Amino acid sequence: MASEYVPILSLLGQLSSASPTRAWQSAPHPHLPIVATATSDRTVSIHSLRDFRILSTISGGHKRSIRSVAWRDDGKKGESVLATGSFDSSVGIWKREDAYTKDEGGPPGGMTEDDLDLSNEGFIGSESIRSEDSEDWQFAVLLTGHDSEVKCVAFSPSNPSLLATSSRDKSLWIWEAVSEEDDYETIAVLTDHSGDVKCVAWHPEREILASGSYDDSIRLWRDIEEEGDWGCIGCIEGHGGTVWGVTWEPRLGKASHEELRLASCSDDLTIRIWKKAAPERREERKPGALPSIIRPPSSTELWQQDSILPQMHSRSIYAIAWSKISGRIVSCGGDGNIFVYKEVESNESEEDDSMQGTDSNGEAPDRRWQVVAQMGGAHDDYEINHVCWAPRQDRGKQHDDEEVILSTGDDGVVRVWTLP
Repeated sequence: MASEYVPILSLLGQLSSASPTRAWQSAPHPHLPIVATATSDRTVSIHSLRDFRILSTISGGHKRSIRSVAWRDDGKKGESVLATGSFDSSVGIWKREDAYTKDEGGPPGGMTEDDLDLSNEGFIGSESIRSEDSEDWQFAVLLTGHDSEVKCVAFSPSNPSLLATSSRDKSLWIWEAVSEEDDYETIAVLTDHSGDVKCVAWHPEREILASGSYDDSIRLWRDIEEEGDWGCIGCIEGHGGTVWGVTWEPRLGKASHEELRLASCSDDLTIRIWKKAAPERREERKPGALPSIIRPPSSTELWQQDSILPQMHSRSIYAIAWSKISGRIVSCGGDGNIFVYKEVESNESEEDDSMQGTDSNGEAPDRRWQVVAQMGGAHDDYEINHVCWAPRQDRGKQHDDEEVILSTGDDGVVRVWTLP
């Protein structure tokens, strides 16, 4: 059977740094129409998502490539806080008073439609907003402790005072901001992984952390009250290669009592969805009889595979992102391609099975994933290191829920894509 036609992404714009080198990762600001990009020239580029021009180049804090960036979303008026993870084994915390909100008179978390007006008097891209100098960013604190390259940094959305960092030294560290004077203390050093810890992702609503590793596993962590310390509450195995990325399902239309799923991508060319297993019912047995299975401690969670997305990539899948608006997943990898997947009812899916995923038993489930958009050679001949979703902010925006895809590549640029 001939493959079904898959629509192509459209290139909306391109963000280039002042000195193009390999770009590792991009992170849209949680409230402002800007994006931060980590690059191998030891700088972070800040671009506008309204007109795609460069606003700032942050430099001077690290001695080697900056591999990861993350914004802290604590709703503090007039201030942005950015964490940077570097190959020099350190983590930097940067702060900046937002000229955007200071000049326009509103906090990031309380922006109105007037703040985002697309006219010449708009929030970003107007004549009244200047390009900032790197000196406007203060290098507030340097966090040290890792013994090798820092691969990923992430602030907790449910408790922004918590920062997670992962490293090539096989460890995760959890830091807590204990004062407004930029004091951070280490509250946990987690060393259960047996290989590089490539990625970390916080649960969107709870203080639970997921990590992916070179040891092919995913681990879940939280503060275990009965033990009085952070520990591993679950180990998910199933991938046949390095786990490069993990991302949590957004709440969207799910009821508050429903558990959120977790997605992961790997060197084994698969994207897998995992769900928390239902608690097992205790069996009735005769006195003195042994249970049929060994049950884990109460703090341990059992997770099982929910589905495998259509296998589209021909080389390692480096990053995935789960949209908070549409619920779609986007992926990128070493083959330079981008794919977008949508979960649908089985009776709504296309006939071509190669474009559809399977459940944990390799069979067609009630709901399944299908490819709905793609872009081959999205950065020409270069690998794509990262991909993420962002609200659309440029003049061509048609509606409030419109979003774009940001891809970050070895060519040193970030490309902005719209869906068909």
